[in-house]
Amino acid sequence: MGETWTWWMSPFLKYQIKGKNKYTLNVTRDIVRSLKALEIEIVKLQRLEATGERGHIEALKSKKAKMKDLLDITAQGALVRSRFKSAAEMDAPSKFFFSLEQKNGQKRFIHAVRTESGDLLSEPTEIHKQTVSFYLKLYSSEWSGAQVVEDSFLVGLPKLSERAARELDRELMLEELHEALQRMENGRASGIDGLPAEFYNTFWDVIGQDVLDVLRDSIWRGELPLSCRRAVLTLLPKKGDLTHLKNWRPISLLCTDCKLLSKALASRPTKVMERLIHQDQTYCVPDRSIFNNVYLIRDILDVSRLLGLKTGLIFLDQEKAFDRDEHEHLWKVLETFGFNPGFIAMIRVLYCEIESVLKVNGGLCAPFKVLRGIRQGCALSGMLYTLAIEPLLNKLRSHLSGFKVPHTNASICLSAYADDLVVMIDSQKDLNVLTDILNDFQVLSSAKVNWAKSEAILVGEWGGERPTLPGGLVWKKDGFKYLGVYLGNNEFLNKNWEGSVEHVKGRLSRWKRLVPKMSYRGRTLVINNLAASFLWHKLACVDPLPS
Repeated sequence: MGETWTWWMSPFLKYQIKGKNKYTLNVTRDIVRSLKALEIEIVKLQRLEATGERGHIEALKSKKAKMKDLLDITAQGALVRSRFKSAAEMDAPSKFFFSLEQKNGQKRFIHAVRTESGDLLSEPTEIHKQTVSFYLKLYSSEWSGAQVVEDSFLVGLPKLSERAARELDRELMLEELHEALQRMENGRASGIDGLPAEFYNTFWDVIGQDVLDVLRDSIWRGELPLSCRRAVLTLLPKKGDLTHLKNWRPISLLCTDCKLLSKALASRPTKVMERLIHQDQTYCVPDRSIFNNVYLIRDILDVSRLLGLKTGLIFLDQEKAFDRDEHEHLWKVLETFGFNPGFIAMIRVLYCEIESVLKVNGGLCAPFKVLRGIRQGCALSGMLYTLAIEPLLNKLRSHLSGFKVPHTNASICLSAYADDLVVMIDSQKDLNVLTDILNDFQVLSSAKVNWAKSEAILVGEWGGERPTLPGGLVWKKDGFKYLGVYLGNNEFLNKNWEGSVEHVKGRLSRWKRLVPKMSYRGRTLVINNLAASFLWHKLACVDPLPS
């Protein structure tokens, strides 16, 4: 088995395979040249026909048919790069269709960045240097290993039964990897080795056992081959000022063999997540929905206003939540939850000696070590983050008074969807406890609240007893946006529908040249995915405006 690992580790193997991609590149170039030649020939034939010279109709039809075939091939490539799931509904390619992929790429271009001192950099070399510096710092560990603080967060967490832990801690099997491969989407960006899921699907009967041997040997060694450890870090824009690098989301493009391992392992703990994670956290827990969070906050606001209850809700913005989580904290949390050392070792191998190569405006930087953070792009990332933040949520539940449900002894302290966290308070004491717990958790896990982007709302008659918020945060009375929905008083709720017609029209207008060429099934797909989905999410949470 060790020989297989060494063989797979060798750059010669994958790069020999990747070298075959040059054939595809040459084919693409041939297609482009052929299209240009056909276009010239078609124009010539059309001019001859226009001047009255007959006998060129059949040749013209033949050239156009060839051009259509080549455009269909090119359209399929554009489809993949644009991240569409299927072209079955699209009856013909169009220039607008190709422009979609250009827009997809243009959104990722960084035109300027700001330094920590606020200086604006716009030169390509300066942008590259500043971006690399930012992510080197982001992925450098700040873990202090404060034992007393750690113990205070880990007490009272639920624990897996020995039987459940044993079921998770079993040897990696070929069937698991194959099932994981079948669940992978085609057309996704590949990692640094350039080998997509389609390659593994095509040759699985040939290489499947070798992949299994390599991954088993990697778990035994505690280290994956270099291509599996090294990810391409690509940046996606978020909301806000994009000259601030914190407003870009880093996504790790991992090699398919690494994703196979993470996807196979991710299928194991799904059955136990409900036992370990409290019901007020809905992210990556089967049979829980993001709507549960929105309904809860909506109802708390409504009940508080109706009954005049003093309630404070604070939406905490976690700064680079996934990227700041300390690995040592994560391993300790998994151990406390009762996961066996063998299963933890399988997960640890995905984070041992890992590196990233940052992609900035099309260029790649030198590899650098990633010493903390949960990789967004890994199938396990959602569950790992949900487990990692649960000690914080558990402590908040046990120390805050929260929102007291009328006519019951129950109270609700928080609502969480991954790092989107809303905390309920009813006094200055609650707020002081909250800030102390957040500060302690930062020491433990490096998690950091961005108070500048956090929001807070007061409901009920507080008078002069308003709690003092930290970080310059100011209480609001109208409402805030939570998980895509505006929640608050009636006037604030109306924001959900402001510009909705224009938004839907704008989305559909980008398809106006393509829709007439599509089947009814294709048109339905566009309407459901681009227009109706925008409305359904909000209609499921709040009432529409009166007619």
